[in-house]
This record gives sequence, structure tokens and C-alpha cells, in this order.
Amino acid sequence: MRLSGAPLIVECERGEGTGGDRKTRLAEVDLSGSAEAGVARYNGLAADEVVETACAALEEIRRRDRPIVAAELAGQWQPQLASMRPGTGGHDCDSILRAHLKFRDPYPTSRLVWSGDWRNYDRKDWWVTLSGIGFPTAEGALQWCRNEGFGHDDCYDRLVSNDVGPEGTTRYQ
Repeated sequence: MRLSGAPLIVECERGEGTGGDRKTRLAEVDLSGSAEAGVARYNGLAADEVVETACAALEEIRRRDRPIVAAELAGQWQPQLASMRPGTGGHDCDSILRAHLKFRDPYPTSRLVWSGDWRNYDRKDWWVTLSGIGFPTAEGALQWCRNEGFGHDDCYDRLVSNDVGPEGTTRYQ
């Protein structure tokens, strides 16, 4: 994995081999565009290395996205597309990374935040994917969710801020 420079190399893709044999693959992800930007190649990592690599990739995406969220999106209502915590619902870093990248492809403005970085989150150990599109009101963000075809449980609004606590910073459709 290369954590500096423009493209990010992450291990987040596995190919099915014959007879249950699985190959671990590297994928190059250009965070400025499509999550499908890279070409995978065999690298032979073990399953425990996959999780470590995916965790490092999540941290790197968080590091890159945090200044953007702080400068351009904090204090605005945003559609929250996903929130996942390792160890909950069968999620690990690999599945969380895959889910985030799946959103980042059709919504290239998407941003990844760690809930512990923001005062408005009451739970401090969740990976959260935001649309990256800010709205001055909760209703504007909710309308975006509806316009994009998201259901009640799939998209809701979050005011990301370090100026306010968690109360009143989440709205549902």
C-alpha cells in the first residue's frame, strides 16, 4: 500500500479462485474520482494482513478527508450514507472500506469521518460516510436523500460540528 501521493493503493478486493482458493488483490484508488480507478494485481497477503491494510486505508482516507470536512462542511447539514463500527454487525475494516468506496464511486464528493473526531457524535468509535454535500437546513439534506432514492433507514441528515453536542444534530426522513 502506498499512503502518500495522489493514488491510494489498498487491499480491498478479492478474487475467487478454483476449489475455494482465494487470491488477495491490490487495488489503486484515486480518491479524487472513481473508486474503480485502479487495476488489481495479485500480492499474496494473508487474511489478517487484509484487515490491517484496510484499517490503514481507512485511516489514510480519514486523514485526507478531515481538513475538507472541517473547512467546507462543518456546521452544515449533510446526508449521512453509512455508519459502521468494527465488531458490530459482522463489520471489520475491510467491509467498512468496501462500503465506503462503494459510495465514493457514484458520489465522488463523499467523505469519511471518524465519529470520535467530532463533538456532535455521541458514539465515538464509528466510521461514517457523508455525502460531502452541505445544506443550510436539515430539510435540504433530507430532500437530497429522497431525490437520490434512499429509504428512511438508508440516509439521514447529520450536522457535523465541534461547536455543538449530539442533541438535535440528527434528522430522519
